[in-house]
Amino acid sequence: MCKNIYSRRLLNKSVEKMEKAIIKFHRKNVLLYFHIIWISATITMSGCNREHRAEPPPPEAPPISSTTEIMGELGMASDRLWDSGKMSTLEWEAAWEGVQAVMPVLQSTPDVNEQLLTDIIKCTDMIHATAKKHSVDSIVMVKTDPKRGATIRYQTYGSRYRGEEPMTAKGLSPCKERMPIGWYYFWSERKGKPTSNRSYRLRILDPEEEVEIEEIQSD
Repeated sequence: MCKNIYSRRLLNKSVEKMEKAIIKFHRKNVLLYFHIIWISATITMSGCNREHRAEPPPPEAPPISSTTEIMGELGMASDRLWDSGKMSTLEWEAAWEGVQAVMPVLQSTPDVNEQLLTDIIKCTDMIHATAKKHSVDSIVMVKTDPKRGATIRYQTYGSRYRGEEPMTAKGLSPCKERMPIGWYYFWSERKGKPTSNRSYRLRILDPEEEVEIEEIQSD
C-alpha cells in the first residue's frame, strides 16, 4: 500500500515537471516567434527603401499611420547617425534619448493619436536637426513620370505639421539633391502649380536614394 502511494507521488511529480517543461518550451517558442517576426519586418522595411516607386498615399492620409513602422524607422535613423562617425557618443546619446522616451508609448499604442503624433514629430525633428548639424546627408535622385523638367518641392514631416515653407530642389527633374536624412514629403510643380500628390511621403535614410514622382498632370 505504501509502495503504491509512493509510486503515485513520484508519478504526479513527474507529470508536474513535464507540464512545467512543456509550458516553458511553449513560452520560449512564442518569444522566438515574435522575435523572428520583428526581425523579418525590420529587414523588409530596410530593403524596400532603396528605390521608391509606389502609388502615393491619398491627400488626407496622416503623416504616420503605423507605430510599428515608425519604431523601425527611428531605429534605422539612429543607426545611420552613429555609423556616420561624425559625432561624439554624447551627441548621439542626446539625439537617441528623445527617441527612447517615446518608444514605450509607441509599443503600447497601435494607432496614432494627436498627442502621439506630436511626440513622433519631435523625434523626427530631433534626428533631422542632428543630421543637418553634422552633415549626415543622403544624395537623392528625384525623377518625374511621365515628363522631365518639373520643379521639385519637399519638406519634412515637422515642417508640414507646423505649416512652414517647403524647400525647392536646385535643379529641374531629373535632379540630384543633397539633404539631411529624415522624413519628407515630395511633390512636383509646373508654372507654380502642383502636378502631383503633395502628400507623397518617404523616409530618406540611406546614403543614396531614388525617388520617382508620378505626376497627375504635367501641363
